[in-house]
Amino acid sequence: MDRMRIMTSCAGRLLAALAEAQTSVRILTPYFLPDRPLVTALNLAALRGVRVDIILPAINNLPFMHWASRALCGRSSNAAAASGSRRRLSTIPS
Repeated sequence: MDRMRIMTSCAGRLLAALAEAQTSVRILTPYFLPDRPLVTALNLAALRGVRVDIILPAINNLPFMHWASRALCGRSSNAAAASGSRRRLSTIPS
């Protein structure tokens, strides 16, 4: 199987799992730069009342990645908070 099919397959499974989530979703990753379909799926889950936790390291070894993921999650979290949904960004000590 080529790399693109593997990536598409994994992304499809993740989106399907988010669509089926009923109580909570927890994502723990050092590098979180979601594409638009993933952000949409996370927001829809939160709007359905699913608790969505995104857990990132407090300090990333790639400064640009740290900045980009915080900017994206911050913007997304503000929109989720304004809509009253259950979305939270946490950090863990590095």
